[in-house]
Amino acid sequence: MLISKYFIEFIIYSFIGWVWECFYCTFKEHRWENRGFLYGPVVPIYGVGAVAVTILFTHVPFLNELRLSLYGSAATAYRSLGKGISELLNNQGTFPWFSLLLIFIICALGSVVLEYGTSYYLEKKFHARWWDYQDMPLNINGRVCLPATCLFGIAGVLVVRFLIPVSAGLETRLPALPAEAIALILMCIFAWDTALTVSSLTGFVHRLESLESTFNETMESKYQSLSETPALIREKGQSIAENLGQFRRSLDVRQRYALRSIRRFTSGKANEAHKKLIKYISGVQDE
Repeated sequence: MLISKYFIEFIIYSFIGWVWECFYCTFKEHRWENRGFLYGPVVPIYGVGAVAVTILFTHVPFLNELRLSLYGSAATAYRSLGKGISELLNNQGTFPWFSLLLIFIICALGSVVLEYGTSYYLEKKFHARWWDYQDMPLNINGRVCLPATCLFGIAGVLVVRFLIPVSAGLETRLPALPAEAIALILMCIFAWDTALTVSSLTGFVHRLESLESTFNETMESKYQSLSETPALIREKGQSIAENLGQFRRSLDVRQRYALRSIRRFTSGKANEAHKKLIKYISGVQDE
């Protein structure tokens, strides 16, 4: 029952994350943006983060007592956190600001580990990034940034303060058998979606790497002629554009979806080819 409960919550939080991502990106880009790694309306990183917060602040004694202190239980906070901190909580009036700040810091730091690790793994696996904070202040390799981390910290506080009690209440009201049936159905759909996504992305990446390799070989073999004859640059540019057009038209629906979701590719081959092309064109422009 406990596993079923947490998996249902994982799907719910993942769906909420998908709604937030789509709303934010659509507002920012002024056009509809269907965000997410999977094809279904879920962003799993949100579900993982929210469920991890729920488990930690429910089953880890120190963190559970810290959560309970948000409800004004000074005696509970005293037993877990010690007399000095308990007195600090009491001195904050009816609302324990110290507990709030500590929960925020824990959730923010946890989001850094989760977001950075997920970005690193996806990039190593598929040579692509589904989010990139290069233009955001105080970012670390474009994987995490201070504004996003603060937002995740606030979201963690909301989960601890409001959603965990709601979840606990629903757990007592939802019969075990329907909960397990719902969880099983959701698991099958999620597993199918994940397998389909990984298979499609793997094929997509292999084809893209083949295209990059062909592009590199063409650029390398035509280096001298390109630098001498601007007309050949236009000819090769048209040829490359035709190849890219054929590549795009050959993508299936799932791969087109993945291409729209990816923020940028990070293949070393692609970066090197891009640098070479810029070098060729710049050299001709300077003549």
